[in-house]
Amino acid sequence: EAWRSVAAGQHYVVTRGQLIGLGVTEGRIWRLLGNGTLEKALPGVYRLGGTNRTWHQRLMEACLWGGPGAVACFRSAAALHGLDGFGEGPIEIAVAKSRRLEARFKVHRYDVPEAQTTVIDGVPVTNAHRTLRDLLPTLSEERADRVFDNALRMGLVSVESMSRFVAAEKGSGRRGIDRMRQMMRERDPGYQPSSSEMNTRIRQVLLAAGSIDVGEEDVMADEEGAFVDRGEIGFPPDWTV
Repeated sequence: EAWRSVAAGQHYVVTRGQLIGLGVTEGRIWRLLGNGTLEKALPGVYRLGGTNRTWHQRLMEACLWGGPGAVACFRSAAALHGLDGFGEGPIEIAVAKSRRLEARFKVHRYDVPEAQTTVIDGVPVTNAHRTLRDLLPTLSEERADRVFDNALRMGLVSVESMSRFVAAEKGSGRRGIDRMRQMMRERDPGYQPSSSEMNTRIRQVLLAAGSIDVGEEDVMADEEGAFVDRGEIGFPPDWTV
């Protein structure tokens, strides 16, 4: 049946509206629920009976329950984008401001422009720029720096593209926008993040302890210029590594 194909593309989740739109009658829906073919997940949202319960499925249920424009956001979005330190944890979605819904998971009520959304593993989600814009101001300064550098290393954003995104935010009233602008001012367009989160943390400790200049990923060569190794952390000018 057509509705099964739709559900399969949504982590085996389907809404009442989708079923009716595909010609499944109310009576048929009740029979599918009665014989266990469908199971109620959330109001107006059903999962296919007998399917394995996964984090992606629960996130998809929440997004479909949230209605048009609902997307995974904040920590759920960070997990979908694969940012370090964010696993398949609590469900967080954004729904339209006009939607007055109560849920047992985190619901943020703000309108997300379609241009700031994408789809990952079949789940609608804020894009990398919007995810960082929402998430970073909620983290400690040190953690926010590490997460942003992680996004840069992964190629999800660049300093230039993130600066443009933040600059497009009008005024300073929106939560955390001034802090985001400061993060961009601290990084010039040619900024290169540490090669790993461990290097980032080592660098932060060394700088806090008074090291003025710390280098990373420096090539070591012998007297004839042949490659010997690559130093993780170095200290100019004598280049102890």
